[in-house]
Amino acid sequence: MFDVAIPHTTRDRRLHETIDIDYHFVSEADFLRKVARRSFVEFGQYDRDLYGTSIEDIRHVVSTKQKICILNLNPDAIRTFDKTDLYPFIICIAAPSFERLKRLDLDRRDNLTDNDYREIIRQSRSLERHHCLLFDHILINNDLDRTYMELRELIVRVQHDDQQWVRACYRQS
Repeated sequence: MFDVAIPHTTRDRRLHETIDIDYHFVSEADFLRKVARRSFVEFGQYDRDLYGTSIEDIRHVVSTKQKICILNLNPDAIRTFDKTDLYPFIICIAAPSFERLKRLDLDRRDNLTDNDYREIIRQSRSLERHHCLLFDHILINNDLDRTYMELRELIVRVQHDDQQWVRACYRQS
């Protein structure tokens, strides 16, 4: 039912990675041409290498594979969808209270300090405050299993909702 868009990168392929499965490995010149053509909904640099998620790959998941494309995007990237024929349903999974966050079974929980937890909460609240108009739904992650079930239920409901609205900024003029 779900799939992800294969990201583009300029970094070298690692031995265990498969071309066009794990990443589209491209030259820096090719990547920058795609940036100039506005082919990416999001792109950036990490450790001297470029990474990007292309509109074409999102469209491939949705149209060709007939699946829901799951994206984890910077909120600023969401605004690029108004220049496409793709209409995402945007879900924000927000941090819970400090005490609940500390109880969540996070991958790196052993390495997190109280300041790390406070920073996670600060960033989550800032994201909610500054980008709330972009979100179709906000889930508070009080419990990983419950949040997962709520997310699945929401996705199923949206799939079967023939009255789903589309933001005015996404409608073609």
